[in-house]
Amino acid sequence: HNGRTHEQYSNPDIDKSKTHLNYSFTMTHKGKDFDHYKKIIGENYLYGRGSKREAGAVTAASWVVSAPEEIIGDLQKEHDFFEAVFCFVSERYGPDNIINNAVHYDEKGAPHIHIMFVPVTDIDHDQIHFKTIRTKQAVVKESGRIEFGFRYKLDENGERISLKNYAKMSDYYDRKISANDVLNKLELQQFHKNLQSYLDEHGIEGKVITG
Repeated sequence: HNGRTHEQYSNPDIDKSKTHLNYSFTMTHKGKDFDHYKKIIGENYLYGRGSKREAGAVTAASWVVSAPEEIIGDLQKEHDFFEAVFCFVSERYGPDNIINNAVHYDEKGAPHIHIMFVPVTDIDHDQIHFKTIRTKQAVVKESGRIEFGFRYKLDENGERISLKNYAKMSDYYDRKISANDVLNKLELQQFHKNLQSYLDEHGIEGKVITG
């Protein structure tokens, strides 16, 4: 869909006479997008790998952001806006985790950008080895995205409680694929606000927060 490589589309709103206007931004990986996606899957922990659970795992996600109405029609402003959105998403979820992107001009409605990525996050090895409780505290990661915080369960002596049957992923991996952690409620609530701040800080015209 993003690359318009199908001969037939289920979406009746695609105008093939405008497909030449579509474009993509350069990503860090070289070669085919699907090959890079499979490489990420192979290099990071995935819950249920090799079992029926793997088939149900969410291993890719996408943001679709439309051009604000006040800049539509100005191709340079649209390009600057889409480029800034691409950079923001790349920085937030990791440039090496971006697997595909496309700006579409050949559909009804506003021009928009698709940015697909694998939701990868770091594994906290202490959290794997001890009993914990998730809190409502927002933890801002170095990239700017947000995850829920946690606290350790403590015994009567105030010591952390070890897990005898801890997840063995901690022995082999430092990162995991987890849409549940990466695209949590807090992250979804703050994404547009943070994107707007990024646009404003970089002098990019276009409002994604409109009320």
